[in-house]
Amino acid sequence: MSKVMAKRSRLRFLLLGYFGHGNLGDEMMLGAFLSGMRGLAEFDAAVISGDAGETRRTHAVMSIHKFNMLAIAAQILGSDATVGCGGSLLQDATSFRSLLYYASLLLLSRCLGSKAILLAQGLGPLRRQVSRRLASLALRSCSLLTFRDTESFELALKLGAERDKVHLTSDLAFIIEPPFEAAPPSGQIGLSIAVRDWRGAHEVAKCIAQGVLTFTPRISSVRCISLSREDEPLSEWLCEQLGSLNAVHIAPTSICDLWKAIDGVHLLIGVRLHSLIAACMVGVPTIAISYDPKVKAFMNAFAPRLCIPWDEVSAERIVECIVECLDGWSKLHEAALQFALTSRALSKRNLTLLLDALP
Repeated sequence: MSKVMAKRSRLRFLLLGYFGHGNLGDEMMLGAFLSGMRGLAEFDAAVISGDAGETRRTHAVMSIHKFNMLAIAAQILGSDATVGCGGSLLQDATSFRSLLYYASLLLLSRCLGSKAILLAQGLGPLRRQVSRRLASLALRSCSLLTFRDTESFELALKLGAERDKVHLTSDLAFIIEPPFEAAPPSGQIGLSIAVRDWRGAHEVAKCIAQGVLTFTPRISSVRCISLSREDEPLSEWLCEQLGSLNAVHIAPTSICDLWKAIDGVHLLIGVRLHSLIAACMVGVPTIAISYDPKVKAFMNAFAPRLCIPWDEVSAERIVECIVECLDGWSKLHEAALQFALTSRALSKRNLTLLLDALP
């Protein structure tokens, strides 16, 4: 093969996502994509990030600040594909501006000759009519769409996505191989809690604390985990509410740190989606507090009875779910591991579908 042909065979990606904002879940998806692709193809990747320097240091890739539009356009021109790499990019819960930003990049990519692709996405919520129209336009501009839950998959079809381009897969984070499997409790239990700073979060955290304190004699340790920098004050406040249990606050900055934070844990109460995914991967039974459709969708496929809607959280409901987890620990453990195994295969399919969609 000539040198020219060899160069053309090396793929070039521009990766979109909520990267460089101190959110470990997003960094997990990016890391999973990069590590998974390295086993399948030769490629170069540039990542759009809120903190380009941090992204370069963490993932050893080229990175462009998200508001450097000239550099982004130039990168699109040289890319085989512009890839929404996990997450929920088409939604207006964060803000309408966020939806407009990512939809515009997908549309620009198609105009400039780079395939627009969304991988392992959640879709929605789309609370405005204009949001649904914009998302529909973005979806129809894509050459490939894969979604991590049934609800998002079905919504994409309702919004006009072409059926032969849409696939149901799983979150990219499932590609990561966990280093251990959770062990059953023998006597006292270890507990992790991963909250999110959301509307009314202190009231939700207070209910969690009240429910957990009911089990004081049985709990050996509590770790309050912050998967995002914005959650750290709330996690520290929750530790104070759990004072008699000597709860500790942990703010992991890498997936290795996250594994350490849940090693030895027998039960996790989580608001952040990727705290639930990480627990599932090692077989830790989880109680989810659903602030967003993506959390409910995840638990619907795994353990819907252990998903508490955000507006229905109470100490009594927390107690009920903890009792159910402890009484049925072994069955929930096996169900989590089986779900993670199935999800890992589906997650890897994101990458093969991506390669199949490219020349």
